[in-house]
Parts: sequence; C-alpha cells; structure tokens
Amino acid sequence: MWAKRILKIGILLQILFLFACSSNPSPEPSYSPTQKSLPSPSAMPAITPTPTNPVALPTVTTTPVPRATIELWESMAHPGIGVEIYYPEDWSFSSMSENPDTASSWYSGHDGHFRFYTIKAESLDSAVERYLNHENQLFGSDPTVEEFQIRGQDARMIIPSADQSIGTAGDSVVIIRLPKPVRACSPPCHYLVLWADVEHLWKIAKTIRFLDY
Repeated sequence: MWAKRILKIGILLQILFLFACSSNPSPEPSYSPTQKSLPSPSAMPAITPTPTNPVALPTVTTTPVPRATIELWESMAHPGIGVEIYYPEDWSFSSMSENPDTASSWYSGHDGHFRFYTIKAESLDSAVERYLNHENQLFGSDPTVEEFQIRGQDARMIIPSADQSIGTAGDSVVIIRLPKPVRACSPPCHYLVLWADVEHLWKIAKTIRFLDY
C-alpha cells in the first residue's frame, strides 16, 4: 500500500515539475519615465516690457487769443521797462528782483505763473542762443525756435523738446527786442524775457504793449 502512495506522489511531483518548466511566466510590465522636453528658445513666448510713456508736456501754441479772455484779465505796467502786460485776474504779484539790471517780477496763480525781466545781448539771436546752449539744457536737448513779432517788434519763442529738465518742465520763454533800451541797466538792456508756463505763455505774450513816453 505504501509503495502505491509513494508512486502516486512521485508521479504528481513529475507532472508539477514539467508544468512549471513548460509555462512562460508573464513578463513584468516595464516602466520608462516620460521626459518632458522643454520648449526651444524660439518657441518660448517673448517677454516685452511695457513702455513707460513720458510725461506729456503742454504744447506751446500761437493761436489767436480770444479778446473776451483778455478783457477779463488784470494788467500791470512797468514804467522802468516801458511795458504793460495782462495776466489772469486770479493771479497775484509774488516778488520782484531788487537788481535794476534784471528788473524781474513774478506773478502766479493756482494754474500757472509768469515773470519778466530784461537782459543784455548783442542781438536777438544771441539772446536766444544763451538759453538754447545753457549747460543745464533748460528746454531740453532739441528745442525749436519760432519767429514772430509783437507790436512790430521782433520776437522769438523757444519751444521745449520732450526731454526738458525737471526743474523747468512745462515752462518756456519769449524774448522780445524792446523798442527802447532800458537805461537803468549798465550797459542798457535791449531785450525783454517773458518766462511762463507754456499753457499761458503765448496768451500773455500777445497782451504785451509798449508804453510811449
């Protein structure tokens, strides 16, 4: 009896061995990491800085000033220079230079200002060049000059360029040859400078009258 059991067990072991050798085990799945490719420089979105717009300066214009506007303005006369100038009625006198060679007077208000004074120069053009070539570039690196006349007197207006220095930003000048020199200067001054914010410069310049005395 034991012999038969041993024989059966031996046969069963042989069958199991043959089955194990003949069977192909299922291959284990292989894992390969997926590598994400970075975009090429040409494919990457371009980053462009947003341009900073420069502060827009007011534009100097030489359009006619409405007479109704001038009629509402105040006037001041300066016998020493021989001029009369109109300015906005809500502006007031600020200061005056004690130097007789310049005779500078300041007027200002909440929306602007102006001053006027006399200078010495060999000619109107040389007076203009003094401001254009100032070491501090008072009116920018590329200002322009407009020629015109006030009451028959030759005049020049300096129009600032966009890179006008901060200290004088928004201001400009009109230089006028006086019909009579200012004798208080030594030597006499032949030119009047009107310095104002550009919003009012032309309007004020057009009101200038020369006193006849």
